[in-house]
Amino acid sequence: DNLQLLLRRSRTGQDLARLWDFESDELAQFVLENYGVSAELIAERVPTFSVQGELTAAAADELGLAAGTKVSYRAGDQPNNALSLSVLEPGEIAVTAGTSGVVYGVGDKKNYDPKSRVNVFVHVNHSKDDPRYGVLLCLNGTGILNSWLKHNFVGESLDYPQMNELAAEVPVGSDGLVILPYGNGAERTLENRNIGASVHGWNFNVHKKNHFLRAAQEGIVFSKPSSAPIEQRVVSVEFAFLVSSFAWGRFCAKLHLAGRPPKLAYYWA
Repeated sequence: DNLQLLLRRSRTGQDLARLWDFESDELAQFVLENYGVSAELIAERVPTFSVQGELTAAAADELGLAAGTKVSYRAGDQPNNALSLSVLEPGEIAVTAGTSGVVYGVGDKKNYDPKSRVNVFVHVNHSKDDPRYGVLLCLNGTGILNSWLKHNFVGESLDYPQMNELAAEVPVGSDGLVILPYGNGAERTLENRNIGASVHGWNFNVHKKNHFLRAAQEGIVFSKPSSAPIEQRVVSVEFAFLVSSFAWGRFCAKLHLAGRPPKLAYYWA
């Protein structure tokens, strides 16, 4: 009871709850009507960047913060990540690599993918007069493939930097070895098909451990631009912010998204 909701929501919050009508740029009344939900139950809408409430003494004590601390901004994880990288204007994208990989682009047109391979959000700086829409493309098999190789292929004797050093010994293209990283469930970019990860071009006389490490990293990184045409239909990519480790960054530096190399900015994590 002490950590209660603020009873206010922003545009981005209503969008994440699937309660936003992009056409009218208002609360999606037709969704409420379909489920028999009264609009009176929907929290008051406030600007994304505004004082939306204050921490109670009990909540502040629980969190180790000062009572009365103002809550002045809230957003979902990917819109928030894009904001942290100053990805706010049409044509800018944020590319991140973790367990899964995300390409989040910003546009100013009400576009969408008819096959629902990407999600469209109201971005944090959206307004009716100056619209901003975030387009999210997710790839499930990213860092989890590198993690699988560490724990099941190379063993605990090597850490990730050492794996990167081994991978760097192999030329671009991994001497023909290709690993497709689709082993973490159904992929939205593949229209919800679960095709599994796969290895191609494996030559017993050529390929060694370091080839597999390099091929895995190449498969991860190049799965992003292979899906870029989907995002390009919804948002025009002009500037990319890449957040990654140094290993991913070296590979990302070679990418040309959708056949059109964007300007790049790097943030090392």
